[in-house]
Amino acid sequence: MAQRRRSTLSTARGALPSDADQCFCRLYSLIAEEQADEDALYALSKTLERGQIEVQAYLKAVRSLARDQFMKKALINKIVAYAHIPK
Repeated sequence: MAQRRRSTLSTARGALPSDADQCFCRLYSLIAEEQADEDALYALSKTLERGQIEVQAYLKAVRSLARDQFMKKALINKIVAYAHIPK
């Protein structure tokens, strides 16, 4: 009975993603989110150029997106340094 529990526990541990897998999955999603922020900033600038958004609303949205983008880039840099990925 104890042997079967150890075997089941060993199998369950093997099914869990490793720290490296989790690290790279998080890095991949952060890069995608950062690129989405970049696309949103571009779309906002085009919307402002067309006069479809007021300057105050534009600045508020840009500030918020830029703050989020900065935090994502900082976390990306930390993960890259932690994983020893060459830039």
